[in-house]
Amino acid sequence: MVLQEKVEAVVMLRDTVELNRPKCHQYWPKDNSPDSAITSRDGNIKVRFVDTEALDDNHLIRTRLQVSSDNPKRQANVRHFHWRRWPDRGVPMNHLAALRLLFYIGKYKPIVVHCSAGIGRTGTIVMIYLAQNALRAGQRLDFYELVADLRRQRAGSVQTLDQYLYIYSVFLRYAKNKAEGGKIRVDVEAIDKLIQAISKRIYKPPRR
Repeated sequence: MVLQEKVEAVVMLRDTVELNRPKCHQYWPKDNSPDSAITSRDGNIKVRFVDTEALDDNHLIRTRLQVSSDNPKRQANVRHFHWRRWPDRGVPMNHLAALRLLFYIGKYKPIVVHCSAGIGRTGTIVMIYLAQNALRAGQRLDFYELVADLRRQRAGSVQTLDQYLYIYSVFLRYAKNKAEGGKIRVDVEAIDKLIQAISKRIYKPPRR
């Protein structure tokens, strides 16, 4: 798929092991040494490790890979972004990490985004991407309509209320940062109260 669609970046929003259970095969080399590689079962596709870099306090790992096939004309240099420790059906602890991820991948197209089912964590990031594009185009942000439109294309996207609220909180913090930088005028105190209310809801302690 990467070669066929000429993918430039892959965003992985899950861990290979979650809650002590294997959840995803590692489809890139485990050995981070020069020229380490893995080959598909049929021998047609080879994925070679180039280099890697930890970003955002090791929550995000960027790895450069070279994907090639038995056809010398079909090969690609791919950036793999692995966002670690994002719980299934949950939300990340960092509100602005999603925007930083979008900054890192902004120059690559097309992009593959995946998690497990491809609707919760993936839907959340895609929704933030769509909302950011709407904001840049000067459009009014209507999160409800954006999610509805996304679900018409990918049923079930943004699985939980907490994920929906997380999207809100990302843009509240984005607006607050812009205001503190003097770029826009908003009621920062009101935004802080909203952020606190959302954080209290989505980061509530687990029931015993």
